[in-house]
Amino acid sequence: MLTQMEVGGLMFDPYTNAYIVVLIDEGNSEMLAIWVGKPEASSITFAMEVVATPRPNTPAPMKIVFDTS
Repeated sequence: MLTQMEVGGLMFDPYTNAYIVVLIDEGNSEMLAIWVGKPEASSITFAMEVVATPRPNTPAPMKIVFDTS
């Protein structure tokens, strides 16, 4: 079964020096934590805060593809 999730937040784990993306399902009943690197965390933060960058970051073309599907 597939569950649609969205970014619920982004955290920093000082013990592992890694960033954690928290995904939450539509009903707020399930969560999924994914450890990511600094570049990915920065891209996600820019997208969440609607920050325009001088050039597209790596995930931008994929987001355009998914948004138009």
